[in-house]
Amino acid sequence: MLRDGAATVRPATEADVGFLIDLMAGLAAYEATIEGGYAGEVTVTPEALAELLFEERSIGALVAEDGRGRIVGCATYFQIRSTWTGAPCLYLEDLFVDRRARGAGIGRALMASLASLCETQGLKRIDWICSASNEPSLGFYEGLGAVRMDGCLHHRLSGDALAALAKEAR
Repeated sequence: MLRDGAATVRPATEADVGFLIDLMAGLAAYEATIEGGYAGEVTVTPEALAELLFEERSIGALVAEDGRGRIVGCATYFQIRSTWTGAPCLYLEDLFVDRRARGAGIGRALMASLASLCETQGLKRIDWICSASNEPSLGFYEGLGAVRMDGCLHHRLSGDALAALAKEAR
């Protein structure tokens, strides 16, 4: 757990699941203002998210509380392994700070907690994606010392296109 003047960062508990969903929906809405998509894509139920976090333990989550104990930020992540190096890594799925709490160091505190988690668990790096048009977030990440991987473009195969391609394997 990290405590600084702006926030307390701690592992999420089952009581935090609703807040996590609200923050993820806030992230999707924020990204919709930048890219025009994602606003309705957070469809996970509280039960399903709780199962992923606390039963399967296939994902992890940190929450950040402000000085009044309100959850104002989150980071969700899972462990991956690089096939090129064989090294275990952390993949950051969501990082979001409520707009009313931005600029107070909460995002940095969440990222610092993830970096500390990497060190204690022997994970060699943190990977994530960020929209090329999200200049505030890109500046934030680069301010942490992150390197932009400009040659990489994120792709997604889902819905009808996924089903059509799967048919080819049958």
